[in-house]
Amino acid sequence: MFLNLRKLKNKHGQIIVAIYSILYGVITWSILTQFERNTILTMVVSMIGSFPLYNYFWAKYIDKNTEYRAKSIVIPLVIALVIFGLIMIVVVNNIESFK
Repeated sequence: MFLNLRKLKNKHGQIIVAIYSILYGVITWSILTQFERNTILTMVVSMIGSFPLYNYFWAKYIDKNTEYRAKSIVIPLVIALVIFGLIMIVVVNNIESFK
């Protein structure tokens, strides 16, 4: 969604979506780390987080009637892998410091 808003030159929407995504990610990560690893719980939490992106942010900043054309997932995938890699580095370093 951030990239779609960037293409539309909607800086305000980009900032709001980025802040929401980061806050939601941090909050859910801190909550999910309190439980045993559970794929279903993780999927449910992810789906809950996606509802505001479509139902509120998409409707507000793009318009629900806008036709969407699928784009390559390469750039978002690279960004996600970099973020995941950074998180894994932090997690591994924290685990090693507890030993």
